[in-house]
Amino acid sequence: MSLDVREFEEHFDRSHPELIDRMWEVADHLRQHCPVTHSDERWVGSVDGFWMVTDYEDVVSVFQDWRTYTTDRERMAEFGVEQILGNMPPMTTEPPIQRDFRQLLNPFLTPAAVAPFEPSIRFIVGELIDEFIGQGQCDLVRQFARALPGRITLRLLLDIDDEDELERVLRWTDTHTYELDSPAMSDATASLERWLNDFIATRRTQPRRDDIADAIIHGSVLGRSLTDEETIGAIKNVVFGGFITQTHLIAGAMLALVEHPELQDRLRRDPEHIPLLFDEVLRLDPPVMFESRTCTRNVELGGQPIKAGQQVVVHLGAANRDPSEFDRPAEVDIDRARNRHLSFGAGPHRCVGSNLARLNMRIAFEELLSRLHDIRITDGDAPRRAPSTVVWGMSYLPLTFTPAP
Repeated sequence: MSLDVREFEEHFDRSHPELIDRMWEVADHLRQHCPVTHSDERWVGSVDGFWMVTDYEDVVSVFQDWRTYTTDRERMAEFGVEQILGNMPPMTTEPPIQRDFRQLLNPFLTPAAVAPFEPSIRFIVGELIDEFIGQGQCDLVRQFARALPGRITLRLLLDIDDEDELERVLRWTDTHTYELDSPAMSDATASLERWLNDFIATRRTQPRRDDIADAIIHGSVLGRSLTDEETIGAIKNVVFGGFITQTHLIAGAMLALVEHPELQDRLRRDPEHIPLLFDEVLRLDPPVMFESRTCTRNVELGGQPIKAGQQVVVHLGAANRDPSEFDRPAEVDIDRARNRHLSFGAGPHRCVGSNLARLNMRIAFEELLSRLHDIRITDGDAPRRAPSTVVWGMSYLPLTFTPAP
């Protein structure tokens, strides 16, 4: 049966088989006709359905009002809502403890702190391109976008340089991301946490390196040391932030360049404009399509009464294409005078790793565009989206190109 977008007004089903292909049609319909609507479908961790929010201003208000719309694991548990991610601070906490967790991470992720990584990142990017450039073809997801963020996260943030270890962590994070509510996800989560526990135990026996891992392992919040669970969760947060979202950003940006070849030529001439492409792709194709919160009190949002304990899910893709905020919202335009997209969030939970992500993207596309010319989809083949509507991106991107002289 063909998808009728009106079904989603009261039955937003993230697993609907047609939703990936018709995401924007559904998003536009909801934002225009019912910008805050209740669905009786189950969201991950929810009890009795959830509220879907698609209007830009309403999504901003949810992000900024953390007292009303919480990600705090303990507050959610009071209402019988499960935090499916487990304990992953600072994401699963709220101020004041959330601020202390952020203070552990922030000094290592400022623009000045990540700038010295540039030569190492450029070397890693070059390593990966060298592996496929001679063939004139590649699957950019498997051969570049999936591997790059993982290598950077493990080598530069956690000081691990082991390809077998990287592949294991990639496999676990993929399963955790794309097989929600499955036994495989539980197994992958347990394996990842055992690996993290071993990593932390080893680092505790070694001399201090004063990196982000040490900051977490030896850090304190609210005047006390982190618990073992908090330490594992905080490092797991670094791993997930580095592995999954940047993979889809890289693939999404390349797809935009393939679909708009004039941009390839422009950015080769003016590589200083590459960050503009990055923000436009974040707006159009946010790598995290939805984020959920638990309402802590009875409140009205968008004219709808939301009760304490109910789940509120914000649709970042819909908000990022809201015509009240963005002119010609469905078009790629790297020259927008204002691009206040919400893909990094807003309020206290704004993405702590955004500066490193921007650096990675700039270097990756400086190198890709300088070394690969006439980039196009391989004849007789086609890109495929990842099997998820929550984490949004490509699983396969077959490219043909001309290696630069």
